[in-house]
Amino acid sequence: MVADPTLEWWDEDGTRTSAKLTKDYAAMGNIVTAITQTISGDINTEHTDEEKKEIVFNQYMALENFLGYSDWNGDEDFTAANNAVTAAKTYVG
Repeated sequence: MVADPTLEWWDEDGTRTSAKLTKDYAAMGNIVTAITQTISGDINTEHTDEEKKEIVFNQYMALENFLGYSDWNGDEDFTAANNAVTAAKTYVG
C-alpha cells in the first residue's frame, strides 16, 4: 500500500507542516505569474476575453484562499499576491 502524502502536510493540531507551507507559498507564486501573464496577454491567448476573465477569477479566488490561512509563519511576503488579487479584480470587473 502506498502512503498518502497529504497526511504528511498537517500537524496534529491541524496546521500545515513547514513542507506544506513551502509548497503552498510556491503555488501562490505560480498563481501570481499566471494572473500577471494572462492579464498582459502572454498566456491563454487562445481563449476569448470572457474565458480569460473566468480563468483569472478562479486564480485570484485560489490566491485569496491561500491568503486567508492563519497558520503562515509570519515572515512571508504577500505583496505580490495582494497586488495580483487587486489587478485580477480590476481585470475581471
